[in-house]
Amino acid sequence: MDNFYLPNGRSVKAPFMSCWNAQFVSAFEGFKVLKLPYEQGRDYERHFSIYLPKHKDHGRFLIPKFKIYVGFDALEVLKHLGLRLKDLTEMVEGEDTEATEMLHKSYIY
Repeated sequence: MDNFYLPNGRSVKAPFMSCWNAQFVSAFEGFKVLKLPYEQGRDYERHFSIYLPKHKDHGRFLIPKFKIYVGFDALEVLKHLGLRLKDLTEMVEGEDTEATEMLHKSYIY
């Protein structure tokens, strides 16, 4: 646990990420980018990018641990994209198959 500083200047104790592997950092005019790979099987193409102003000396760089959850009813989105529910009956065996809901859930830990 270390201090995490809030925008109002106060601090709270929070757990931080740690990694001893080499990280991708690139500097551009006016900013730096740190890319952190997602652990997702053998998919090494997905990463989380953090952009930092270049003019600041950040010293020791710490990122607090976080969790993000997103969930929504995807039915209207799929309809808007042209997917009809009756098109889904070819995906499953049996008769009288009907989808009444489509839920999408994503987690990042």
